[in-house]
Amino acid sequence: MRSLGTIPNRPESMGRLIRKLGKPEQLRVCYEAGPTGYVLYWQLSELGVRCEVVAPTLIPVKAGIGSRPTGATPRSWRAVTGPGT
Repeated sequence: MRSLGTIPNRPESMGRLIRKLGKPEQLRVCYEAGPTGYVLYWQLSELGVRCEVVAPTLIPVKAGIGSRPTGATPRSWRAVTGPGT
């Protein structure tokens, strides 16, 4: 997992980012559900990127782990969807 910094939530900014990352049909993206609603989901979907909105509080955790570290969303998503998906 790597940070890409802060990206403005605007269609043109998302388009530039996706072009940098590769072919949209080969990308898979997840982001944490929040106050932006589904705007980001729709922007990415229109660009042809497979996108999932996740809610960390709904992702199961291993017994004995009471909280999730900051930035755990992508790792948790991989744990649920499997490697390479």
